[in-house]
Amino acid sequence: MKKKATLKFNVTDIFASNRFRGFAEYGNVYLRVNNRWQNRTGNLSFTYRFGNNKVQGARERKTGSEEEANRAG
Repeated sequence: MKKKATLKFNVTDIFASNRFRGFAEYGNVYLRVNNRWQNRTGNLSFTYRFGNNKVQGARERKTGSEEEANRAG
């Protein structure tokens, strides 16, 4: 596709490491929590750039203060 296309694949939480562990104590009640969410996801994206790829950048412009500084020193 003449270097105009991009294909990306992304996976979040690939090792299922997103978990919550906690412990609480209130009076005679002891609570221990060990939770693991099942949120492993994959995304596939395709991008195609169309139009003119050879757009010239903006030219450098000098301000009056820069020109004055160059003259002075």
